[in-house]
Amino acid sequence: MKAIRTFLLALAALAAQAGLSTALAAPLRFTFYDCGAYADCKTTPPTVLAQFVTPGTVMAPAVPPAGTRTPAEAVNVQQQLAGSWDDLGLITFNQNGFIGSQFLFENLQGASGQTYSPVMSIAPAFVQALELVWDLGTYTGLGVVNCYNVNCSITTTIRAYSMLVVDRWTPNTNTVPEPQGAALALAALALAAAAPRRRGRAAQA
Repeated sequence: MKAIRTFLLALAALAAQAGLSTALAAPLRFTFYDCGAYADCKTTPPTVLAQFVTPGTVMAPAVPPAGTRTPAEAVNVQQQLAGSWDDLGLITFNQNGFIGSQFLFENLQGASGQTYSPVMSIAPAFVQALELVWDLGTYTGLGVVNCYNVNCSITTTIRAYSMLVVDRWTPNTNTVPEPQGAALALAALALAAAAPRRRGRAAQA
């Protein structure tokens, strides 16, 4: 019974270690969809435009004075999963009484292989798309627009509509426990395996 308890404790240590790693690192997957000419993103099935992983929630820069936009702040992209780009930033704007943010891609190439202007923005096309904190959820009302400069202060008409889905991302590779936790668990397993042998030798003596 003691060996079984030790074995169960070792398994619990491994499980706790894996749970701790998951809790400390909660990556999010950002998937931008190309909805074409349909703002509802339902009339035709949307296709993936770009997809990436961040370590967690993405927050826009602090709100600037009225009538201005902030410089782009880099988005902490942990891994690119679909599409490609050179740089990805996030801008906060405060214009005409509306405060929101927009993603700024440089040299974006969509997952389908379609290329865009040197600077492209995925920005609010409707009021419901005015967001400053991008966390778990589905965001509609976005538009894909050209930008004439790196701050996206002047944009052309909307080229297409977009939808953003943010969900939790679990990598395909198994989580590797921290060295200390793994060592403790392995030691407990070794003790559990050795216990029956010790009892056997004691009985023979």
